[in-house]
Amino acid sequence: MYHPDGGESSIELIGHAALRIRAEGRTLLLDPWFFEPIDGNATFHWPPLVHDLDALAANTDAIWISHIHPDHLDPRTLQRFPDHVPIYIGNYSNKGFRNQLLAIGKDVREIEFQREFQIPDTIFSVCLVESDYNESAAYDSAIVIRLPEFTLFNNNDCFLSDEKYRWVAERYRVDYGFLGYSPASYYPICFEFETAEKNRLLKASSDRRYDDFLKVARLLAPRLSVPFAMGIRFLHPDMLWQNIQFNRAQEAVRLARGQALPAEVMCPGDRLDASGKIQRLSAAMDKDQEDLALAAHAETMRAEAVRVWDAEMPARPGLAEVFREYILELWSRYGELFPEVGRCKIAYRLTGGTPDQFSFDFSRPSGQIFAWGDAATFDMRYSYPDKLLQRRMDGEIDWDELHFSNRVSVKQNHYAAQFYAMLRHHENSRNQ
Repeated sequence: MYHPDGGESSIELIGHAALRIRAEGRTLLLDPWFFEPIDGNATFHWPPLVHDLDALAANTDAIWISHIHPDHLDPRTLQRFPDHVPIYIGNYSNKGFRNQLLAIGKDVREIEFQREFQIPDTIFSVCLVESDYNESAAYDSAIVIRLPEFTLFNNNDCFLSDEKYRWVAERYRVDYGFLGYSPASYYPICFEFETAEKNRLLKASSDRRYDDFLKVARLLAPRLSVPFAMGIRFLHPDMLWQNIQFNRAQEAVRLARGQALPAEVMCPGDRLDASGKIQRLSAAMDKDQEDLALAAHAETMRAEAVRVWDAEMPARPGLAEVFREYILELWSRYGELFPEVGRCKIAYRLTGGTPDQFSFDFSRPSGQIFAWGDAATFDMRYSYPDKLLQRRMDGEIDWDELHFSNRVSVKQNHYAAQFYAMLRHHENSRNQ
């Protein structure tokens, strides 16, 4: 395991979206996630982690968590930290985030957005910036960390408007920007498109996120930009092909340098000091080297990836009936908020031990909305392994995690945006 030495101010990449900032003998840890896989037992760390979790926990003075997605908030990881270590989050109007941390016995402290805050007994001065993406159940935030020697900005995968980035740039001279660059999403990867169309959509999504990385690097003009928060890959044999959806940190750096924007790749265990020098634990890989290394890692992890998928608990009898009542209750409760759902027909296929087919035609009277059988026509058709839908109904995973997982597919004839918005609205509301 890697144990960093020295007490100088530095930024150390733990992995994925986790950073450790050290200054004057104090340590602030961002978004720690160690236990894998997540997302319905689908996603693993890449590159693999190198730190010892217990050693990390024993030398952490404060933690900040950006949002509730499991690659940022992992209760199993947090339970390894002493309960007296404060965990800082944004002061969101939705208190589900706070309550989830309180439920595992943590000292949770909420910070007002866009107002600088000094973490007690440290020299860390932080400022949180709330996400501008209103439809997400994640209620996300970015963070500025100001130290005497440097200022760090980290937007993980938080969406901010250009106005918010300009607000940051007007108030802070950012030295190091850890900036999102990857389009990882269940769309279009799990959608049933023709190959050429899927490739077109994947490229458009990829280019858009590279452009976002470059735009933020220009707006903030840091001394160094680091492509950040996409240290995950699919390792189950059935899902390896889905890794094509991830952008490459090396490519983000190449594009940035092509626009005279200083940028570097950082890997787990690498440390960036106040002068801008990176102490590397291992050499950064080019595309071909990374492809070979990932293939070798996937083969090493193959048995474990298959085991955790096969070990998922089977769905309980009556899952389709429970899901039917869930959807109908949502429509009854939120139909006025999402009127366009009233023109949608949504079909489902469940696979696994209790296969079922059914649909919801929300244009019909309330007693006739649900129908059993394979729908001949539909706007959207979701195909789920029944054991994963069971986990969603039990509240163990959210809708985004479900759609990231194995053997999930979506057929789209007409994008029913408000239907998914209704699901997410309920996810937000139940966490209040």
